[in-house]
Amino acid sequence: MRVGSIILVVTALFFSLGAVARTVHVHLDWIPDAEFAGIFMAMEKGWYKEAGIEIELIPAGLDEMPDLPEGRLDVGIHSGQDIIRYADKGMPIRAIAANYQSSPICIVVGQESKINSVKDLKGKTVGIFAPQDLDTFRIMLANSGLTLNDVKTKQLKTINEVELVKMLKEKEIDALPAWEFNWTLTFPLLGYRVRVFPGYDNGFHFYGIVYFARKEILEKEKESMTKFLKTTIRGWQEVFKDVNAAAKLIVDKFYPAERLVAGSKELTMKQQSMELKLAQRFFFEGVSKAKLGWMTEWKWNRSIQIAKKYGVIPANSTLKAKDIFDDSFLKATMGKTP
Repeated sequence: MRVGSIILVVTALFFSLGAVARTVHVHLDWIPDAEFAGIFMAMEKGWYKEAGIEIELIPAGLDEMPDLPEGRLDVGIHSGQDIIRYADKGMPIRAIAANYQSSPICIVVGQESKINSVKDLKGKTVGIFAPQDLDTFRIMLANSGLTLNDVKTKQLKTINEVELVKMLKEKEIDALPAWEFNWTLTFPLLGYRVRVFPGYDNGFHFYGIVYFARKEILEKEKESMTKFLKTTIRGWQEVFKDVNAAAKLIVDKFYPAERLVAGSKELTMKQQSMELKLAQRFFFEGVSKAKLGWMTEWKWNRSIQIAKKYGVIPANSTLKAKDIFDDSFLKATMGKTP
């Protein structure tokens, strides 16, 4: 079964007492690719079915925070700074786990450019895909003494790698946001060498790819949410046993045909495998492999302070980690802290 813009539904039934399984509606913030490999692996192995839950995947896209409907057991997936921004606006959400202990966000420029540091972006044109990208540039520029007023922004209407490379070559844009293991790998596979400025070296300190849900859903469906999280973590642990096999699974069954790198299944599989290999650094930074997904109150409070400092949320915000972070599901899944 292939997933594009359609909804993928995988049905599982309880085998004990004929009970009706709970459905977990999972909002994806990107196309079905290596970012969600743990979920795909658990689906393929039938582990959600074993746990007695159904999974419905809903591609939501980068340009909006999923508005989790009341009355449904939904999980959102988004970046840490977006959790902070929307929680500060009053959205009743709680983060329950984080894939990446630090954000893999970065700024990418062509290697042939004369841009050798973030400071060199002054007067340049930077590409923007979604509102959250403004925060990326706002923070990383400010860390180098610049502001958004020092650059020109261009709204990008494509995520096609070939088209983006063409825009960089023709100087329609001079830089764009990416992850350290997606387009930074894909562009060279297309023959275009790049230079990368990592977010973690430029003031950007947030969790990357956070699982979250509405507070009332977490309170009502604690058992099902714990099953989802435990099974998803199990899926990721299986992925890292053989990333090449995981990449093949993704490309064969989940990756949208229309999004294949340069239309090539071979190139796409190579990129997905490399992505999973490099992503492990972000999964396990500062925690043991047995504690995949862990979050700390200290890290969330640090991120909130950064968000206040650089204008992601108002400087006078009273938001605290306890307002957006619930580690009880991780504790129920793993036990002790790392």
